[in-house]
Amino acid sequence: MYAVCAEINNVERRSVLLNRDFSLDPDAVLDAVDKHTKLIFLCSPNNPTSNSLEREAVLKIIDGVNCIVVVDEAYIDFSQDPGFLSLLKEKKNLVVLQTLSKAWGLAGIRLGMLFAHPQLVEYISRVKYPYNISGLTIDAALRGLEDTARRSIWIKAILEERSRMATELESFPYVREVFPSDANFLLIKVDDPAAVYEFLMIKGIIIRDRSSVPLCEGCLRITIGTSEENRALQNALKTFQP
Repeated sequence: MYAVCAEINNVERRSVLLNRDFSLDPDAVLDAVDKHTKLIFLCSPNNPTSNSLEREAVLKIIDGVNCIVVVDEAYIDFSQDPGFLSLLKEKKNLVVLQTLSKAWGLAGIRLGMLFAHPQLVEYISRVKYPYNISGLTIDAALRGLEDTARRSIWIKAILEERSRMATELESFPYVREVFPSDANFLLIKVDDPAAVYEFLMIKGIIIRDRSSVPLCEGCLRITIGTSEENRALQNALKTFQP
């Protein structure tokens, strides 16, 4: 979405690929930066590769540039990685984004959160839209944030299902790899992603074909659903004939 927003606003953007193992190459990022660079966006855990970016690599970028570095942590609740919130007072050019759409189960209100050094927050507040969050959205968010127990139950269930599904998917002969995941989805590499995608769609099961994404050739992204939904997917895949 960051690329789309940049194009809509006619802003020049430069993309830097991850390494083949989905690790971050901080030197490649720094090489792409020049005096005109204003923002760097990193996603950790990343979508669709589902891995957390190496902390030292991210810190090397934060410390090596004279611009704002935004770390999108939409999936951080499903990761053992501590994230970067604890560094905000120390790193004045760091912005951390999180959302209520994933672990909090509030995707319908479309509300995210921005964390940064107080001085940077002050600057951002000057340019944000007035009344950019409705009263109904605020009310729903505050009520949702009170229910931390339910959130913990959801996260635990998703992590358990993620582990079980990864093991199950590895047993299918046409699945070449199930990548380690720090998110609420799995990325898998298969022999014929288009065929698997079409087969599941006919059965009313929608996944994401990510094979057109650089470094994700042959890959499908599967969101972790309820145990019933996950079993329906697995039962369908058992009947797939490559």
